[in-house]
Amino acid sequence: MNNGTTDYYELALRAAGPCAPGDNMREWFNHVADLSVAMLTNRAKQEDFLNNIQRAINKADKGWGVFYGTILSVEMRPQVANRGFIRYTAWDGQAGQTVEEEIRTMPTTSDADALALFKKAEALVGHRVQFFKHPDPTATGTKVPKVVFHLSDEGEVSDQGAGNQQNGGQPSRPAPAQNAGNSNEQGGGNTAPAPAPGNSNAGGNQTPPPPPASNNSEFTEEAQTFSAQDAKKALFQKVRSFGNQQGWEDQRVTAACVIGWDAIGDPTNNATVNASLIEQAYNVGINATDEQIAKVQGN
Repeated sequence: MNNGTTDYYELALRAAGPCAPGDNMREWFNHVADLSVAMLTNRAKQEDFLNNIQRAINKADKGWGVFYGTILSVEMRPQVANRGFIRYTAWDGQAGQTVEEEIRTMPTTSDADALALFKKAEALVGHRVQFFKHPDPTATGTKVPKVVFHLSDEGEVSDQGAGNQQNGGQPSRPAPAQNAGNSNEQGGGNTAPAPAPGNSNAGGNQTPPPPPASNNSEFTEEAQTFSAQDAKKALFQKVRSFGNQQGWEDQRVTAACVIGWDAIGDPTNNATVNASLIEQAYNVGINATDEQIAKVQGN
């Protein structure tokens, strides 16, 4: 045996312990062999895993990355190869607000690691988590969704600590300093309304109170109205966030926004738009058919 396999054999001997008098020698040797194989294969598996973690941290390739979010819910969908779908909120620095998004696991029926990850996500509902993602290796075509392959628990999110948790570590979506106290990841998105802007003390005493909802510092269901221009921006950010998870190109995101905006009557720049209309436009846009998209794109 070469030095590498000798090391594993010696480790397996130590792990198995001595073969005591009266023990079945053949069974003992089989146990040592099983331990040797497990150690050798697990090392190769761990090396691949750590290489993937490094690729995600370095964002070396398109679709690889790391981000922070708070898990809202976890669902198994049999119609999509029994994949787990994780619903979460995360800070979108470009939009200047907390957004609600979704990411999937690999099929859990054929991948034991994916099933373990799904169960881990279930236990982390309500926790701030570091997500590691890469493109789905089983997907074909140009629209390749992202899958999560590892979760690191950052702790349970409390109402008082949500704003500070947003800026913990090295988030890939850093919040602007002036909005540090304005984040509420636990209640973000559409699953539960966020507290009214200006009432949260999540940022501690180090930042001034956030601007009122009329300044559109956050897109929440409690915000009463938006100008048409700000509503378009909010719609675009929501559709783009969804499109990024689905592997959409920018042209499809834009077309989906146009379809959704037309569905609510194409408000003029002087009009005001409430949050429910933006949500309606979003749902219409992301569910647009390929034929509708092609028509908008002029194909």
